[in-house]
Amino acid sequence: MKRMMRYTALALFISLAPFTVLGTEVGPLDQLVQRLSPIEGTIIGKIQGVLFVIDIGRRRGVKPGDLFSAYKPIRQLKSPTTGKSITLWSRPLSCLEAFRVEEEYSLAKVVKGEQDLKVNWKVSRFKGMKAYYKGTGEGEKLVGSYLKTRLSHMVWSKDPITGPCTIKINKSREAIEVLAGPDRVLAYYVLRSATSSRTKGNSPPSSIYTESTVEKKEAYAPFYRCILSLNEPIFSMDLGETASLGIPVVVYHNGKELVLAVIQKGQFNVLDRFPYQGMGELLNLYVGDCNGDGLPEVAVNTFIKDEGPDSFILQIKKDGKFAPFLDHIPYFLAMEDQDGDGDRETLLAQGYEEESLFAGSVYKVELRSQGYHLTKEILIPHNFRIPASFIGDVDGDGGDETIFTSSTHKLFICKGSNKLWSSRHEVGGSLITAQVRVGQGEFYYEKPVSIDPPLLIYDVDDDGEKEILVVRNISRLGNIIGDLSPFSGGEVVMVKKEKVGYVTRPFTGELDGPIQSISIYKGELWCTMIRGAYKHPKSYILAFPLSTSTPTGLPFRQTWR
Repeated sequence: MKRMMRYTALALFISLAPFTVLGTEVGPLDQLVQRLSPIEGTIIGKIQGVLFVIDIGRRRGVKPGDLFSAYKPIRQLKSPTTGKSITLWSRPLSCLEAFRVEEEYSLAKVVKGEQDLKVNWKVSRFKGMKAYYKGTGEGEKLVGSYLKTRLSHMVWSKDPITGPCTIKINKSREAIEVLAGPDRVLAYYVLRSATSSRTKGNSPPSSIYTESTVEKKEAYAPFYRCILSLNEPIFSMDLGETASLGIPVVVYHNGKELVLAVIQKGQFNVLDRFPYQGMGELLNLYVGDCNGDGLPEVAVNTFIKDEGPDSFILQIKKDGKFAPFLDHIPYFLAMEDQDGDGDRETLLAQGYEEESLFAGSVYKVELRSQGYHLTKEILIPHNFRIPASFIGDVDGDGGDETIFTSSTHKLFICKGSNKLWSSRHEVGGSLITAQVRVGQGEFYYEKPVSIDPPLLIYDVDDDGEKEILVVRNISRLGNIIGDLSPFSGGEVVMVKKEKVGYVTRPFTGELDGPIQSISIYKGELWCTMIRGAYKHPKSYILAFPLSTSTPTGLPFRQTWR
């Protein structure tokens, strides 16, 4: 009888905290169980050192940051009844972390245990990992019992645990948070009580009311963590991955030089510096592997006043150093992730026009060992600007959309030459500008043109449809038309296609300084923010979660009050 009452209460608790995924009510605990469920695969290759390839990827539900136990075969048996071969496996010998996930496979690195793994060894996600649950608020004990029953493939500890291959689940009244290792947020789920407490009025009387105007004004991801701060400006930054290092590399410029660094265990380690010695000014940069050789390229845009772009490309070598690749490119460059795998692989170039800066021609670029080749001209709408743009299939209909911020700081979504939508409010804005000359002879004036931060395409809410993330920096003088500065703040806004058409809502909430760059890494949105006077600026790299709206507890902080 007591057991029946216990599980009845648990079922009641679960039913009180649903959220909607693809139109279906799904409880956060069910989502959590699915997220931590075991998935088995096989090691199919070794890259080098402690980096391996496993044969499961996004299609099977693997996500960056997932942990796997590795097992080696110790004996082969044959069933006398079925005749089938049965493999006996060892105890867990190693722990691997997936750091790059493709559709059919993943790259993983050994973070603990034996490093000399072999092809055909078995891996199993989260199996045998130590786990610890800590709950507060309503039903915390019932939730703990439920999770330990459903996630019996993990080894549950009564005491707090530490280490790189541990799972910690924290439940508060507002949310459930999952930490992998010391403090890396793996997942979190907002409980219904948390969202309803922020909504005025009563709950909707019926499930037929599926849309809300309240959430359009609230930040989707109002919590963040500060990765690091630097006493220099980060005017443009991007992230990349190298198989030789097995960790993300950070590339940025401070107006004078390019810096290549890694962030390990909270420490910022500079690997190389590349002083800019050209005639122009550094604008922005992108990191990606556009020639498919496994070594990231860095496309750097520079501008010589009254002459035009003088861009160049560097390559990041296996030893973590910059190497010149191409220089004196008379185009503005951009790298885009058009195949949706999370890495920039497509290089685009836009020509120069004296008065507007950006010409009406855009090309796909093929990198070669001795140069580059413009392979295809892309038809673009009027007023297209390459810094904050994307050309690709966003809505899944098989045709490409063209998305960009215009010279009037409006976001446009076009299909061919047809405008599908434009934003009502201004977006973009940057501390980086290029001066252009407008007019002829003695009758001219100089106008600053903003080099807007890049926009990103990502399925934020896991509904199978991609959203657009774009920076909106806010001027003290009320708007950003004309590139007025300094900026009083900045935010990332999200554009989503709903039943009523495209709508915008705040994503990060407003920060206390302009945002200069945004990148995505392991389910987080990394933003660079600059604060302080021009002579003594301070830069911050902030990380916002992409999978849901409100995590709880450290290391995240809140942008709204």
